[in-house]
Amino acid sequence: MSMRIYAYYKDSYLTKLTTRVNDIKHIDNDSMWIKLDDTVFYPGGGGQASDKGTLNHLPVDEVKREGDDIWHRLSSTDSIKTGAQVNVSIDWPHRYYNMQQHSGQHLLSSVLNRFGYPTVSVHLGDIITLIEIENGVPEDQKLAQIESEANALIRAAKPIQMHITSPSEAGHFPLRRAPVEVDELRIVQMEDADCVACGGTHVRNTSEIGYIKIAGTEKIRGRVRVQCYIGKMADEYFSGLHQSSEALKKLLNTDYDDFPERVKQLLADKRTYKREKNKLEQTILEWKARDLVTQLEPDAPVVHHIPGEHVAEQAFYMARFILNELQKTTLITANERFYLGVPPLTQKDAREFMNEHGQRFGMKGGGSPDFVQGKAKNLPLEQIEQALHTWLERS
Repeated sequence: MSMRIYAYYKDSYLTKLTTRVNDIKHIDNDSMWIKLDDTVFYPGGGGQASDKGTLNHLPVDEVKREGDDIWHRLSSTDSIKTGAQVNVSIDWPHRYYNMQQHSGQHLLSSVLNRFGYPTVSVHLGDIITLIEIENGVPEDQKLAQIESEANALIRAAKPIQMHITSPSEAGHFPLRRAPVEVDELRIVQMEDADCVACGGTHVRNTSEIGYIKIAGTEKIRGRVRVQCYIGKMADEYFSGLHQSSEALKKLLNTDYDDFPERVKQLLADKRTYKREKNKLEQTILEWKARDLVTQLEPDAPVVHHIPGEHVAEQAFYMARFILNELQKTTLITANERFYLGVPPLTQKDAREFMNEHGQRFGMKGGGSPDFVQGKAKNLPLEQIEQALHTWLERS
């Protein structure tokens, strides 16, 4: 038994059709599925998305294939009845991009295959095309060669033809991969480029693909996924790159060829400035620490909070400086973190203070005998200072 041949299958450029409603299945009060005698709507498959469009000017929300039938889902309406004549129309820009993309994917898969990277699966997304391949990650130079060869075939304007044939006759075609077992096959053949069984929508000539840009690769499930932009999306990709380049040209006050060196210099300058900034901050923190100590009695602990965001590193440095350089017991807090330092000369263990008072003040953390750090919210500094003072005086 031969498979049913729909209008989209015979002519990918057909955008409108007048046909009849063959069957209706009401899902609920909100939507229905409609089967037509014929349709220009591609139902999706082989990695390609289904078409968008209208039926009697009503948006078609979804298209699916069940066996040999194609169903169209619409919001429920009593105006459509079984046997009624209806007009269907697809979203042509959406369809044409899908045609560019699908044909471009065939072309790129063919070139990848010739370089030793057979295609395992594909995903034709709204923006990016993903081709999963075997045999490892191609080197950058090889990817550049693959992209160049694919675009050369696009510029060569090779015709793309469709052949409907039987499995027994399929052997006469130079197929890139073995077809699935069906009664009839539709062969998509690109002259001197590719030949494969496919039921999707395609352009008539490789020149219509426009351009293929390989954007990168990623490892997945032990294989490699090639990421690329095809046709309309390749145009948008390059347009975006151009806009970004123009903006960078103004910001960096240099030409495109000098971008890498200019950015390297800026990053080196940033690292230098960051080192200098850290040194200055540490000098200021040391000065503040000495000033805090001079305001206290000789045996009093240094308890201090550093306000602001992203200052935990400063609090850590100050606590370490007071502990190691000034040999003072200290508790410095910042960003809901605390740092408790107890010098060895006190013959005290900072962890013992945590065991006695940590739960009382909501302090959670750990460390060594002379330094403990952790988390705590809204610490009552005056109470902690008194508790530290009492703990240090206790023999």
